Amino acid sequence: MVRNNIIVRFCFVISVVFLSVYFLSSPSRQGVDLDGEKNYPTSDQEISNRRRLAEKEAIRETKKALQTAFTNSEGIFGTNIKTEAEAEAFREKLNCITSKGFWKYDNTPREVIKHKHEAKFSRCDRKRGNMTENSGSGWNVREDVKYIWTTPLECPLPKLTRTEVCSLISGVNMMIVGDLVHWQLHDLLLDFFHDGPTQCYGEQFCRKHFLCHANDKKLSSMKFMRNDLVSSVKKNPVLEAHGKPNGTNVELTFILLSAHYNMFIINRGHHYQDDATFRSGLITTIKDIRYRSPKAIVIYKATTIGHLGCDGAEKPLDKLPTDAELESLPYHWGDIHRQNLIAKEIVNAAGGIFMDVETMMAYRIDGHIGGQDCLRWCIPGPADVWLDLLFYILKEAKS
Repeated sequence: MVRNNIIVRFCFVISVVFLSVYFLSSPSRQGVDLDGEKNYPTSDQEISNRRRLAEKEAIRETKKALQTAFTNSEGIFGTNIKTEAEAEAFREKLNCITSKGFWKYDNTPREVIKHKHEAKFSRCDRKRGNMTENSGSGWNVREDVKYIWTTPLECPLPKLTRTEVCSLISGVNMMIVGDLVHWQLHDLLLDFFHDGPTQCYGEQFCRKHFLCHANDKKLSSMKFMRNDLVSSVKKNPVLEAHGKPNGTNVELTFILLSAHYNMFIINRGHHYQDDATFRSGLITTIKDIRYRSPKAIVIYKATTIGHLGCDGAEKPLDKLPTDAELESLPYHWGDIHRQNLIAKEIVNAAGGIFMDVETMMAYRIDGHIGGQDCLRWCIPGPADVWLDLLFYILKEAKS
């Protein structure tokens, strides 16, 4: 009996050793399903490769869909950029500004936007600093306001005065269409052009605002329409059957008013749809805008990623998030870059302007409203650069 027990124990030990050696020396089976097929990347390099392939495929499918979508789109509609060569040169300068710049800390006192509207955007002042005083020992503003987007010498990004911008937008009737993140651009524009608060009645009932009152009666105006999907619906689908409200997406019917506007700043924000739906929806919307307002300037503002843990951030990121970090983000934030690439192809093909704020804002983990909101930034703050870029675009379009 004793001898049999010894033999059994010996066999058990040998089995354990054999299995240990087998699994330790065999290639990792992480990311392999029961059928032996790979279902998820197992390294940072594999994640990057997979993302690049997905982006190439998305661009390929978009170009295929665009072959019959738009015609006669040489140059940029509504601007003095008339040829494809001029449009390409303009886009190269934009790309230089948005992709080759960096955030530079600058404690030099200077005028900043003072927020006068949506109280949520001024929350940072109450939490992190006072924007109303300049002390003798330094510039008494929040740290996140002190960073400036600094570009190479060959592509400067100037700051324009209100008078200069008003001369650029004389006679412009601007419609801003998008979700609650895009709504921030509405408040930035009101803060820039108005010395005090204006009535708006919220993002779903926003009235038209006059931005500049010119002597020649060529007024400039702005209206925000909340449409989370930038869809060209003719009837408001907010209500389901029997009048039950649907809070998933808000889609106000802006397209019926589009003939009265000659500039559109749109954004398909953080309401995820798969690539095919995203692509076809944006193509349809821009075609409808072009049909109703053929000479309008169409600007698409890129969607920005969110930042997890933004409450504890005290400065911009030193480097952009890696592919692996983007892949691990929730809420489809990791899909934003690919769908921005899709939007860029569509907007350029339609003779529009792609306003790429994705890269510059990806660094800005700081300056967010915080709490449950790590998508939007406080005003003044990192998003102020949106106005600099928008006004640069309008200046170049006029020249």
